[in-house]
Amino acid sequence: AVNLGCVLAADSHNSVVLVDLDMALGDADVFLDAIPDYTLVDVAQNISRLDFSLLKRSLTKHSSGLYLLPRPVQLQDSSLVTPDDLTRVLGLLKATFTHLIIDLSKSYSELDFVALKSAKDILLITQLDLPCLRNVVRLMMSFGETENLKDKVKIVVNRVGLGSGEISLKKAQETMGREIFWQLPN
Repeated sequence: AVNLGCVLAADSHNSVVLVDLDMALGDADVFLDAIPDYTLVDVAQNISRLDFSLLKRSLTKHSSGLYLLPRPVQLQDSSLVTPDDLTRVLGLLKATFTHLIIDLSKSYSELDFVALKSAKDILLITQLDLPCLRNVVRLMMSFGETENLKDKVKIVVNRVGLGSGEISLKKAQETMGREIFWQLPN
């Protein structure tokens, strides 16, 4: 998500923000070598008072032009962001930036589903091994229970060419029942 955000932000026509929604173990700030002054909790708790200008000042700007809204500093602060808060934050960010990237957790919590429902496209990253492909199938079954969610998913295969234990692309597509949208090398 960080790399995608930096690449998009490098184009001066884009304004890009990344929200780190991995409330427990998010690491976007580390990858960006940033020390944020404010987090998602700060913005969510003050959403009714924020305008576009104050919102941008609450974000951390990277040298690439990417803005970051990081996860809470303290693990126990995760519960301070409600689904309604997140919906309002995402709405304001969508109205402010040309691109909103949300890096989810692996828990697929209530907050993650708020983000998934608000997304235009969902990039589901996987690898060509049996446990990962099994998880894609499980997720797609779960996504199928929410209207329009499954249709937004684009499968991205990471670490293509990693080793001899890989499942072929053709077999992976058959297993997932979906086309592969993009491939990234190891």
